[in-house]
Amino acid sequence: MSVNRLAEKQSVNCLRLVVALLVMPLQVWAWDPPAHMLNGSIAYQILRVESPSTIAKVRTILEQHPWYETRWREQLDKLPSAERDEMLFMLAPNWAEYNKSQGMTWPDSDVTRR
Repeated sequence: MSVNRLAEKQSVNCLRLVVALLVMPLQVWAWDPPAHMLNGSIAYQILRVESPSTIAKVRTILEQHPWYETRWREQLDKLPSAERDEMLFMLAPNWAEYNKSQGMTWPDSDVTRR
């Protein structure tokens, strides 16, 4: 393949990428609940490898959260026990996003209203 043909092909691929990025819905770029859950899962996976004892410490803290009994526990109880810690890590990050969507900011969030 000639240098010119290769350069032309790369230009076309770059143009395709730019067009694809421009036509994607803005929601794709949003920091939304699935993105929070994904980050919680990633954090859990990293801790599972690098610091398993930290998972128990974080779980203990999250079990004190007001949403643990009112929102998370029912969902966690439906899962096999081996999957509950990771799911808790996935559910917890959405609390901050929910409060933000309700116009609440720390220290006015529901955690301080216990």
